[in-house]
Amino acid sequence: MVKKSEPIVRNNKIHDCGVIGIEIFKSKGLFEENEVFIQRLYGIFSHSGSEPIVRNNYLHHNKGKAIETFNSKGVFKPNELEENGRQNESFSGITLMMDDDILSSQIYNKKEDLDMKDFFMKKEFFLEEREQKKKKKTVSKTQKKKKRKAKRKARKKTRKK
Repeated sequence: MVKKSEPIVRNNKIHDCGVIGIEIFKSKGLFEENEVFIQRLYGIFSHSGSEPIVRNNYLHHNKGKAIETFNSKGVFKPNELEENGRQNESFSGITLMMDDDILSSQIYNKKEDLDMKDFFMKKEFFLEEREQKKKKKTVSKTQKKKKRKAKRKARKKTRKK
């Protein structure tokens, strides 16, 4: 796991690690020209505010998703993804959630043709959901400010008496 750092991870063969080949947690950095394969869950997992650049990697034969992101502002392009996912289960090569940018990646999967529209629809759903949460927070902050003002006025009135 890469945590709160900015490493350069280049020209590696990462395989049979167990659950995740490369995990990027609250970090930046450059991850390029790596071959990541035979992981039980994800080839690359970027989350919790990470902002990595992931490019020119070859991710193949991972039992789960090649790339999984959540609340990550990383750039993932171009990467080559091939034969990821378990047999008889439809795992995608890439899952985008929140602010991720994935362009020019080549995806090969004999089981199914992956439709990038699904990824962007999922991304849009989470962006809309986040905007709604921001609006709720703004409204609640405004309400809290009004309550504080009212309490201050009430205290001032009681002090004057």
